[in-house]
Amino acid sequence: MRMPKRPVGTGLRPAPALVMAALIVTMGSARADLAPDATALEAAVYAYGIAEYCGLVDQAVYDGFAREVRAIVAAEGLSDDEVKSQRYNGALALEYEIGDRGLGGYRPWCREDGVAAAERFRAVTTP
Repeated sequence: MRMPKRPVGTGLRPAPALVMAALIVTMGSARADLAPDATALEAAVYAYGIAEYCGLVDQAVYDGFAREVRAIVAAEGLSDDEVKSQRYNGALALEYEIGDRGLGGYRPWCREDGVAAAERFRAVTTP
């Protein structure tokens, strides 16, 4: 016995608009931003990574980042293992955030957070 054809548009597959709406709603809650309890070094690595990802790193930004890292390590008396661990945590948070941004999500991120990060490191003048 032949099965009757089902009408087009019925069945269990959701409509594309419904799928897109669900993705948009869940994307906002899936951001992997830097943890609120991040250390100063993790935050610096994360911020520098944003500036680098956005193509905003020049010699002044790089030098400011290096100065800030040296100042944090000295002020907190971090061991080499602590420095390595905190740098890793900052870089990992950045990688998760980049992954969560999706296609085109980096544009406002670069305009806002990227520019702010670059300016932050340009302003570091301590040796």
